[in-house]
Amino acid sequence: MNKNVKINNPMKVITGPDTRWSYANVWEPKSINGGTPKYSVSLIISKSDTKTIAKIEAAIEAAYKEGEAKLKGNGKSVPALSVIKTPLRDGDMERPDDPAYANAYFVNANAISAPGIVDADRNPILTRSEVYSGVYGRASISFYAFNSSGNKGIACGLHNLQTIRDGEFVEPDSPDHPSFLEQAERLKNGEQDWFIGALYYPHFSPETRFCNASVRSGVPLTQLLSPSVPPYYGVIFLREECPLTPEVLTHWVETLSRPLFGQPFSCTLAQVPSRQEAMEQFENEMRLTR
Repeated sequence: MNKNVKINNPMKVITGPDTRWSYANVWEPKSINGGTPKYSVSLIISKSDTKTIAKIEAAIEAAYKEGEAKLKGNGKSVPALSVIKTPLRDGDMERPDDPAYANAYFVNANAISAPGIVDADRNPILTRSEVYSGVYGRASISFYAFNSSGNKGIACGLHNLQTIRDGEFVEPDSPDHPSFLEQAERLKNGEQDWFIGALYYPHFSPETRFCNASVRSGVPLTQLLSPSVPPYYGVIFLREECPLTPEVLTHWVETLSRPLFGQPFSCTLAQVPSRQEAMEQFENEMRLTR
């Protein structure tokens, strides 16, 4: 038997390098509605990237065929692929008010285990600020069928991520772009030490000016409700010249705790994979796809 035979997984895809990452929750697992904590990211794929889209569509089809028994369950027949939930979504239809999703498809991928994260040279990324909503890169993902409590469909699993290039946090064609540039310029000139780049709610995207004016006037984030829930995720830009080591990040969290949350508190950061562990995980992943 030839030990060098490569086995391709038809349900696995590595996206193109121009895939944009949004809602990048890749450092700490998060629980939604009391469910199992997971790492997640929304992968935005331009409709012009027909190669990646075709690979995803083929992988979804393969996952459907492989999971026919699971999808059938106790039913009399396997539901058609067209009537079950699938992860490739149209940004123009489902996110019409978000410029980042214009003329693009998107896939929400998640995993229970932490994804390996490397830069363009395949060096593990340990500085968390290098991975943010808006960065561009490749993503290693796979698709699988699910049948849970009557909900049937195809889901997307997240494996590894590779950053390729930076992207603007707020796109130039966004109405919020001038306000964002104003805040960034004040940060650059030393007029302020930090500002809120974005706050994320389930069905609301407040302007940058609103976020910062409210917090700086003494209203903590926990009281910025929409309409009755606080933001579940936020992005803060800092004026900091030192590398964002755990000690520096801890200092900033403790410094900002009062203006952001209305009271001081201390914090500790969770353990992250070592450089060697991240590199080994990424190399193993890439070896299987060559």
